[in-house]
Amino acid sequence: MPERDDTRRQVTRLLASVRADGGTARQLTMNIPDDTEYAQLVDEFNAQRDTEYGEVVERAPDLLEELRKETARGNATYAEVEESEADLERFDKWLAKIAARDYFHAPGGAAAREAVARCRTCSPRPAGCCQTWYGSYAAWPPTVLCPVGCG
Repeated sequence: MPERDDTRRQVTRLLASVRADGGTARQLTMNIPDDTEYAQLVDEFNAQRDTEYGEVVERAPDLLEELRKETARGNATYAEVEESEADLERFDKWLAKIAARDYFHAPGGAAAREAVARCRTCSPRPAGCCQTWYGSYAAWPPTVLCPVGCG
């Protein structure tokens, strides 16, 4: 792992945990002076992240299709919107976890972020959403534009 503040903290916590459980752990610092070997190491890290990003890209069309079906059915109730937002949040969290391990900015990250963004644009919105939301749902005060965040 590259020497950065966040990775240093992770390693420190891991060492402490292993030692607290009675194990032995050491932190070793490596220097890779050969540019070719360094590039190979970066390629290996990026390949692992690209595999993970590829899973996001692979699963996003299923979510996109579900969102499109719900929208086409006119099934944009508050419960449906809430469910869709929860699905999108899961994808966002998944991407964030991968990105936290993406030390060298693997090229597959852009496609994964694009896939999730495409899903977000197709997320169903209830009738009366945005400025008129509160007109359809009297429980919402007029100062709230849209509880699902689209406006």
